[in-house]
Amino acid sequence: NSSIIDVDECQKPGTCGQICINLKGSYKCECHTGYHIDPTTGVCKGIGTEPYLFFTDHHDIRKLGLHSKEYTKVALELRNVISLDTDIAAQRIFWGDLGQKTIFR
Repeated sequence: NSSIIDVDECQKPGTCGQICINLKGSYKCECHTGYHIDPTTGVCKGIGTEPYLFFTDHHDIRKLGLHSKEYTKVALELRNVISLDTDIAAQRIFWGDLGQKTIFR
């Protein structure tokens, strides 16, 4: 009499992006609240607006959509921006300009 041993696929790192549920002979991936599984890629993606990255090249503040790769300038012709922060809830950007020795929003 031979017995079949179920392999726990969830023990292997990276099997699922967020939540891995071991099933008999298989497994299932799920996402945390606020995310859904993309049916094409199987990757958990946030529900709602696209995530984006704010950055500076010292003279402009720019925004890059992480999925669409859409690239826009947010603030132009600045002197020497050396720091940048965001308050997403209030939809504000703060930056320090060394050339003007001031913090702006």
